[in-house]
Amino acid sequence: TTEEVFTAFHEQCARSRNVVAGVPLGTRARTGGRFPDGERAPSLAWILFHLLQEYGRHLGHLDVARELADGSTGE
Repeated sequence: TTEEVFTAFHEQCARSRNVVAGVPLGTRARTGGRFPDGERAPSLAWILFHLLQEYGRHLGHLDVARELADGSTGE
């Protein structure tokens, strides 16, 4: 149900907040995998901003799809 989706989303948001709580934004990601050395590993600030951009991008896609479907705009 929609309620279950929102509940799961909010639970994951809370988990994410707990994971990053108290971690300085300048902290670099662990090395290995995509980030073989610490100099190229993104900072926590970069990672969080990237997540925000992704949410915004996908919400924008949904907004365009809705506008195409019903003609209304969110202004």
